[in-house]
Amino acid sequence: MPGSNDNPQREMPFAEHLEELRWHLLRSILYVTVLAALSWYYYDAIYHLVSTPVKHAFESAHYTADLVYMDILEPLYFRLQVVLAAAVILALPLIIWEIWRFVAPGLYAEERRFAAPLIPFSILLCFAGCVLVYYALPIAFEFLLKFAPPSGEARVMQHLQRYYFFLLRMMIGAAVAFQTPVVLLLMGKLELVTSRGLMRFWRHSVLVCFTIAAIITPTIDPFNMAIIAVPLVSLYFLSVVLVWFVEVGRRRRASRETPDEPGEPPPPSPTPEPAVAPAPAPAAAPPPIDRSILGPLPTTEPDAEDEALFNPEES
Repeated sequence: MPGSNDNPQREMPFAEHLEELRWHLLRSILYVTVLAALSWYYYDAIYHLVSTPVKHAFESAHYTADLVYMDILEPLYFRLQVVLAAAVILALPLIIWEIWRFVAPGLYAEERRFAAPLIPFSILLCFAGCVLVYYALPIAFEFLLKFAPPSGEARVMQHLQRYYFFLLRMMIGAAVAFQTPVVLLLMGKLELVTSRGLMRFWRHSVLVCFTIAAIITPTIDPFNMAIIAVPLVSLYFLSVVLVWFVEVGRRRRASRETPDEPGEPPPPSPTPEPAVAPAPAPAAAPPPIDRSILGPLPTTEPDAEDEALFNPEES
């Protein structure tokens, strides 16, 4: 079956990769379709959850919560949009799981061990950002309604679809901004950043966090901006701690893999002398001759004939 993880280091041709990707996409679409059907059935509860922040702000400012549509087709479009967004949010863990199943076979064992815990951590940070925006919006809306005339002199109405897109945009922005620890942790693993370097630029990072909070929040007062900025700054310092733990783990692995170096290098070993071939054994002496059998040895004195034949005066 496509997507099996029997061989994590397997190599497949490009066509098989496309086939496996197709199965992952089909399963993700199936998750979204099933959850969209459930969201359509429980639309009233989801609508109450979505509209609660703005209604709470209107009631706190002593205004009647008038949420209006500008077109006869808007109720249907709005319901479809809410149902689809709810289905995608609920199916997000399953979609990320399918992405992980597609990517994991191409990673080494050490990379899988490092990246696997980051997936639930990333999902948790994503939902934390959405929850923060959900509970911070009533405070921001209540602040904005202070600029309106008293409730007896004017009537404030909110276009429901514009409010929904605004809420969705802020939640997506907060979910992305809350991924800072995951991004910095991966950069620390790749040795692109260090904990000491992050602490060196902490003032610049705090300024960036407040700038992002000012972009996300719709108000101009520092209180509502701090509601988003303070968690972002806290996540930045949490990232510094996580990168420091990564560096400690890297140093420990390096110390285990590297042998202890001696204080002085050992003396060089002497060059072995070439082997000398053994001297050949002396030849055995011939056995002594028994001259008693051969008779007396000849004399060494020259004969007279030899002396006559050799006359030195004739030469």
